[in-house]
Amino acid sequence: MEWIDKKNIKKGVRWEAKKGGTFTIVEHPMLNSEGNPQEKLYIAGCDSYDAVEETTDDKDGKSRGSIFVYKRFWKPSILGDIFVAKLTQRPDDAEDFYWNTVKLNMYYGCKMLYEHTKIGIARHYITNKLTMYLYEKPDLVSLGVLKKTKSTNRFGVTMPDPVKRYIIQQYATWIKKNIDSMFILSQMEDGINFIFGSSAFDETMAAAITLLGNEDMYSIKIKEDEENTRSFPKFRTNAQGKMIFN
Repeated sequence: MEWIDKKNIKKGVRWEAKKGGTFTIVEHPMLNSEGNPQEKLYIAGCDSYDAVEETTDDKDGKSRGSIFVYKRFWKPSILGDIFVAKLTQRPDDAEDFYWNTVKLNMYYGCKMLYEHTKIGIARHYITNKLTMYLYEKPDLVSLGVLKKTKSTNRFGVTMPDPVKRYIIQQYATWIKKNIDSMFILSQMEDGINFIFGSSAFDETMAAAITLLGNEDMYSIKIKEDEENTRSFPKFRTNAQGKMIFN
């Protein structure tokens, strides 16, 4: 992924094929009639790291940053519910990883849900006025994950044990249903070797966070449809006995 114009990054990015490149692309973004990525078709999830605050004596070693992009289901004629892109790396400068997540989100025109425990990446997006690519905090109460929450963050998802267990269980269920639609080898290997509680399985956590974002997007759509249904005009009989819209 290269900037179209390094002096004005909001012009976006372009993809160049390169053997051994940083990004893994399964499918390039589907574009609309205006040449932009199809709106709300993609969602990203990120398991980041804060290099300054990270301890060096972790038995699993220093964690990597990982981000996945997921193509959501749109209509039966178009392949959906697949992970289409991935980036997993541990550069010397954490900001290099942060900027690479920006590139991927720009390329697919998607918002990114990240683990709010690691706030360095959030600072990066906020400082550089890129919050349009951050996914707002999911409603974990409505999804039935938590009975109540005290988190005050606007973006990202906090990761107490019940949330972590929930997203891993949801990811495991997704794998059972969609195993034939997994095309990224490292993602499959990470899932096979996954040990709950270990900090070594960054790709599994990133993929699970991505699916949580997808689930929340569907939940929001259902709520919007319910609101539209309730507001749909109804017939009633007026004083003259005529049927009219209420």
